Amino acid sequence: EQSRNALVYKLDDYRRTNLFSAKGTTIDELLNEKTCHILMLRSLRNEDKSLLTAILSRQLFTKMGKMHSEKKQAAFFEKEYKGPKLPNKVWLFIDEAHVIAPSDTPSPGRKALREYVKRGRDSGLSLVLATQQPAAIDSQIISQVNISINHRLNYDPDINAATQRL
Repeated sequence: EQSRNALVYKLDDYRRTNLFSAKGTTIDELLNEKTCHILMLRSLRNEDKSLLTAILSRQLFTKMGKMHSEKKQAAFFEKEYKGPKLPNKVWLFIDEAHVIAPSDTPSPGRKALREYVKRGRDSGLSLVLATQQPAAIDSQIISQVNISINHRLNYDPDINAATQRL
């Protein structure tokens, strides 16, 4: 009974966030050339922000990886690429990155972003992280990012983490 009540509460909590809808948005709808999409996740819990980021980054990785692979294959066989017209480069910007990919606790975003930064460049994927706590971000991710934006830092471990990346 307790498990059932916990599940009902969790599902009702998701319903209230309006995170899910009958129609939804596909990754294809987000991948338009010369277009910027901003997802405001302020009202979501940190776990849900991480989960949503994991889903989005994995979808980007899969879709863009497939397109770039097909383009390379077409070029190798000197054929015309006839797949979907997607941008060649996609930038994912994450503010408060220490919430999405914390260094000290497992999270869905942490695992997905590790793959994104390690293997995504070949698929035209880039990542920008903004945080006030660089020491709190998973070190495997922060060591691979293209750009890391650090706001004013006061805490010695954060200052050390930021300077180690320079």
